[in-house]
Amino acid sequence: KGGRIRGSLYGAGEFYSASGIRSYVLTGGIINGWLAAGANGTRSDGGQVSGASYMYVGGNTRIDSEGNNAVINRSVGGNVFGAGCGYSAQSTSGEVTNGTNVVIADKAYIERGVYGGGSYGYTTASSYLYITGGHVAGKNGGVNGTTYDGSITGGVFGGSCQNKGGSSYIYMTGGLVEG
Repeated sequence: KGGRIRGSLYGAGEFYSASGIRSYVLTGGIINGWLAAGANGTRSDGGQVSGASYMYVGGNTRIDSEGNNAVINRSVGGNVFGAGCGYSAQSTSGEVTNGTNVVIADKAYIERGVYGGGSYGYTTASSYLYITGGHVAGKNGGVNGTTYDGSITGGVFGGSCQNKGGSSYIYMTGGLVEG
């Protein structure tokens, strides 16, 4: 509910598989990197989460790289991922098997994008995104392979940035989404 994380926050190992539900409730503070419910996904093998993810980003939370385009694994800061960041488009690294659930609420600020999946990580089950408040600035910027690409559009996406996924559902009842 406060403080600053200068790197990224993820809910499983760097590349090791895990099981169980991943639950987050963020009501304040700043994350300068990215936020992911699954594994970081620094290798092409491992990093699957056998379970579901539930993420609430509300209050005065800021997911904000403050304009920094440095690549952290396979993404840049300012993004929220319902699955793991992941490793490559052909990999299951970063996969969350039983679905993802992401809520953006209150006065939360997301600098770039909100994804039901990851940068490469994904879910084969359904992803649910609920935008009930907050501000998704939708600033462009992402990673293509391992290189920063300013043309990758920000905003709200049901699936992964650069990979497949299952069914996606986006519900918006408030807030502001740009991009």
